Amino acid sequence: MADGEILEKKPYQFPSSVYDSGGFFLGEFEYLRHIEAYDITYMSDGLRIKGFYVVPKGWGPYPCIICNRAGTGSSARSEPWRW
Repeated sequence: MADGEILEKKPYQFPSSVYDSGGFFLGEFEYLRHIEAYDITYMSDGLRIKGFYVVPKGWGPYPCIICNRAGTGSSARSEPWRW
C-alpha cells in the first residue's frame, strides 16, 4: 500500500446537535448543506491514519485546505464541521 492511498471512505455522520427536529441543519450549521464530508483511513509511513475528507458541492475551482492535527486517543478527533 502506497502513502496517501485511501483505504476506506464512508459518509461522515454529523451529530444530531447540528439538526433541528425536522432533520434540517440548524441556522449556524446551514453551510453544511454545501459540502460532502467523509471519514477516511489512509496510509502514511506504513501506518493507517484516520481523517476527514470534505468536498464542496458544485463546480469549482476551490482551494485545497489540509489541516493536520496531532494528538492521540480522544484528543486526536476533531469536529470537522466547526473548521
